[in-house]
Amino acid sequence: MNTSTLLSGAINNANHTQSDILSRWIKISHKIGSRIPRSLLSSNIQNEGKVDVLLRSLEEESTKRPQGSDQVNLLTFDIQSILSDYWIGGIYEIFRLLRARRLADETPLFAEVFYDLELLRMPIEKLEIAKDSKLKIPPLFLPRNPQTEDQPVAYDPKDNLRAHIMPKFYNQNTGSISWIAFDATDLTEKSISRQSISDRILQLWN
Repeated sequence: MNTSTLLSGAINNANHTQSDILSRWIKISHKIGSRIPRSLLSSNIQNEGKVDVLLRSLEEESTKRPQGSDQVNLLTFDIQSILSDYWIGGIYEIFRLLRARRLADETPLFAEVFYDLELLRMPIEKLEIAKDSKLKIPPLFLPRNPQTEDQPVAYDPKDNLRAHIMPKFYNQNTGSISWIAFDATDLTEKSISRQSISDRILQLWN
């Protein structure tokens, strides 16, 4: 069996098992996409929805592992992790576009989701802590991740070689990829799961 057939089967299965979620994304795509007529915004939202249902299918399967089992399929985790990273970047751009064009929802929930997307997107795509210019005590010393050495890493927003790697793990309750995001504004850490972002978007726009 070739890769195209296997991939098509996986997508069809996800669309079937997550049909309600897919339907909600399609409705959202028309509702929000219409804010910029004659554009691909609606299509872009639908594409993010398609990836969401595929990820939700993988997440659901992850929760069905025997409790206490440490047999994690590393390839599955790798693919789920890659898709989750790309999904965060795509959803962030939709939110950023709406805010930049003054088309964003003026609600606390929109602001909350966008804030969390910023916390995740910057380390994922720009390799740095979000809003690091607001750090009041640079350099900041952070635990090394992966923890291969005992010495913490010095992080200075003025250093062109600075880098921040967010810890990433499976959320045991949802099977979703989750991250420990660092908030430079108050020097706190926050656990954010991919599925929680999706759930709040569906709540926001449904």
